[in-house]
Amino acid sequence: MEVHIDPQTAGVLRSKRPEPQAGLRLAALNEGCGCGADVWFEMNWDSPRSDDISLKTEGITVLIDPRSREFFDPVLMVSHQLEKDAFSLKSRNQIYLNHIHL
Repeated sequence: MEVHIDPQTAGVLRSKRPEPQAGLRLAALNEGCGCGADVWFEMNWDSPRSDDISLKTEGITVLIDPRSREFFDPVLMVSHQLEKDAFSLKSRNQIYLNHIHL
């Protein structure tokens, strides 16, 4: 799995990080049935957990729990929209989150 963050977006993320050890958590949440019928996505700052997939890019630690991994494409991109001061999480195939304020 890869997460791409451009240098400008990384700078904005670092300025919004609440504490130095916080990681940017990408999560897929569902109603618990395992069928994937109702899945919603979340991106927020969080503390690392022992079973997290941890990726480092542009000085940002990205955290993904193993159960969420299957809902994401293999290559993800986090970008910042300066005019809205908001972030988005995308892949080549879909937009997971748009207009996220951290």
